[in-house]
Amino acid sequence: EEQLQDVPLSVTAVTGETLERTGITDTRQLAQTMPSLVFTRINTNFQPYIRGVGTRNAAPGDESAVAVYIDGVYQPQMPSLGFDLLAIERVETLRGPQGTLFGRNSTGGLINIITPDPKFAPSGRFTLRAGSFGERSVQFYGTGGITDPLATDIAALHAADDGYIRNLVRGSQVIDGTYGGFVGDQGDYVGDKRASAVRGKILFEPSERFRATLALFYSHLRDSA
Repeated sequence: EEQLQDVPLSVTAVTGETLERTGITDTRQLAQTMPSLVFTRINTNFQPYIRGVGTRNAAPGDESAVAVYIDGVYQPQMPSLGFDLLAIERVETLRGPQGTLFGRNSTGGLINIITPDPKFAPSGRFTLRAGSFGERSVQFYGTGGITDPLATDIAALHAADDGYIRNLVRGSQVIDGTYGGFVGDQGDYVGDKRASAVRGKILFEPSERFRATLALFYSHLRDSA
């Protein structure tokens, strides 16, 4: 960790607290706080662009030109790049090319997501959220020590909404056959989403000179849009 003024790279860093205050809940919304970042999608492939550099490829096996890392682990599959942000410490966007430091597939740059490590002091938080269009979510994070050299944490999230895209083609609208126009509707919306995510870490720190972390992460997203 360094002051950005001392780093010879073009970096934007946003803390997890800032993301929560601005209502950023998934990677697709990061463009609202990251200059020059755009997140698009073709079918099930999520395609980030930085400074206009990205890829339009959407075939199975294609990889993004903007790398995405979670705690230093590269995410190779484009369908897996759209996920909910769960207990985030900070998100960094490095404008490319970054091949020297981060290898291939970072021509446009990279999105670096850092999650908190377990703490020996017990702490936690629980968040409930509700909004229009059937939006609801619950999120939990807890951490604490197990024994002297072991600490663990767990984060869990479930979020859903009923969609906000009005279906004008095959919804419950009443159609005037004479002019082919809509004369009424029953508020039929599509684009509903269901998302679940769980992440757990185990920290082993027997001394000040050695530490090892085991992390497990599961995410599932269903988006009818």
